[in-house]
Amino acid sequence: MRKFLVGAMGLMAFSITVWSAELWNTKPVREWTREETQQFLRASPWAHRVVVGGSLLDTGTVEDTAGERAGQGEMSGASGRERPSTVDVPINRPTGVPYVIEWSSARIIQQVGAHFSALQSQRKEEETAPRPSPMHVLTVAGPDLKAFHTISEDQLKAGSYLHPKHAKAKVEPVEVKVRKAADGRILAIQFAFPRQIAGQPLISDQEKSVEFGCKVKDLSLKTTFNLAKMTTPQGRDL
Repeated sequence: MRKFLVGAMGLMAFSITVWSAELWNTKPVREWTREETQQFLRASPWAHRVVVGGSLLDTGTVEDTAGERAGQGEMSGASGRERPSTVDVPINRPTGVPYVIEWSSARIIQQVGAHFSALQSQRKEEETAPRPSPMHVLTVAGPDLKAFHTISEDQLKAGSYLHPKHAKAKVEPVEVKVRKAADGRILAIQFAFPRQIAGQPLISDQEKSVEFGCKVKDLSLKTTFNLAKMTTPQGRDL
């Protein structure tokens, strides 16, 4: 079986262009355009784009790997909401499969997800503030999640972790949920990690980065979140 390997690609040139002004610090979410909302949900400090397999030396370009629009039927946020969207498939696309690893428990992600849903349905979004999540919730989503069909929730739980840079050990999630549509199609995989261990924060205020990983069978996912960039006017948002 082909071995899947995911590196945190980041699409650096694309991301620098989009986020040079740090939109979330300069413009209220309710004023974001559809394009700005999609860009944030696909690639931001809270949503990392990674690619499984393939090579950027193929006929496609870096931008081609970002063709999907937040993945049809992706789940986002601790509440497991589904956000409908479309998928663009460029002709000269690399053979790799793109994924988005999202820090879904962050307030900004929940706010942007609600705004995206409002734009999709052409309605006024609710003005209620998102409720704090009791867990750190990370979500893996994308247009093609077939690699997860043969992996159980227990296997994902045993094979995944969060690892703050200065922590001695990696921390296993307390729960993993594979979210599926009525037809059995996988929509997203959600990983819930404790905010505290033995009365101490899992991620201290001094921590600068956190690595997320998931290695089960031939599937290997890994990316590092830069906590210094995961801030809004209200402070660090996890």
